[in-house]
Amino acid sequence: MPDANIADYGIAFFALAGIIFLVGRTMNLWFEKQSADSINETITRVTEVVQNNTQALEHLAKIIQINMAKQEAKIDEIVAHIRRWPQ
Repeated sequence: MPDANIADYGIAFFALAGIIFLVGRTMNLWFEKQSADSINETITRVTEVVQNNTQALEHLAKIIQINMAKQEAKIDEIVAHIRRWPQ
């Protein structure tokens, strides 16, 4: 795998870990029925996780768009080269 793909997988891993944290924390709230202060703290942390995941997914989407643009440029270059090929 090229380095860019490793970075993509890393971002996706942390986004998935954040979602798992969010689900686990929500289930913990649901089953234990914690005090109001703890619930407010949990809501704050869950909000931070959602914001971080949103930023990570936006970054991943930008990287995917850039990679697709590079691939399209390579394909266009190959097609142009083939069209110039003597027949």
